[in-house]
Amino acid sequence: MRKIFKYITIAALGLFTTFSVSKTSSASSYFNSKYYTNNIPSGYYDEVDLTKSSNDIKLDLYDIISANYNKHSYSENSTVLKYTDPDPSGNGNIICLYTGQSLSGGWNKEHVWAKSHGFPSSSTEPYCDAHHLRPTLTSINSTRGNLDFGEVSGGKSDSYGNKWDSSHFEPRDEVKGDVARMMFYMETRYGAKTSFNLKLVNDSTTSASDTKGKFSNLQTIIK
Repeated sequence: MRKIFKYITIAALGLFTTFSVSKTSSASSYFNSKYYTNNIPSGYYDEVDLTKSSNDIKLDLYDIISANYNKHSYSENSTVLKYTDPDPSGNGNIICLYTGQSLSGGWNKEHVWAKSHGFPSSSTEPYCDAHHLRPTLTSINSTRGNLDFGEVSGGKSDSYGNKWDSSHFEPRDEVKGDVARMMFYMETRYGAKTSFNLKLVNDSTTSASDTKGKFSNLQTIIK
């Protein structure tokens, strides 16, 4: 029960903490309330009854985050990410999720929940949801591809701390919490109450193009 409750709580907080990181608050010139908020609005979670079952709490969270969701087009998210992931020095660059590098170009929008796992069409909400889109260097985006997240031993690695093999990608330690929150948010937002039915599973790997929306590895992400 403790793990399940932790899982749901992280999913809820992910709505805000994904964007409310220190690098955005220190770059005040980039703040734009159209794209993100620094603080959880007063009363936002008042309707969550913690005496309910874990599943019912999760469904309540779905209702809250769905009702307060601001949709941006996929193309507009190129602008959104400049506000949510700016270089704190104020030079107009963005920070790469997987390397921490300051980038002026050569980056693209990483679907942290790989789009091939449940929402391949750019017309769908999860495809365009900025809560799991992060700027990444084009080359590392290609390396990650649509691999499941998991612990990697004996595979390849880079100087930034990312590791990967033929089945899994393990991001650098500094962003593992960010990645976990985004994954929990996506399952809560686009899970059983939607046609996408996204689900984190304990399988060691999932299909590279899992049209049923499964993604792993829950037992690693929840750590």
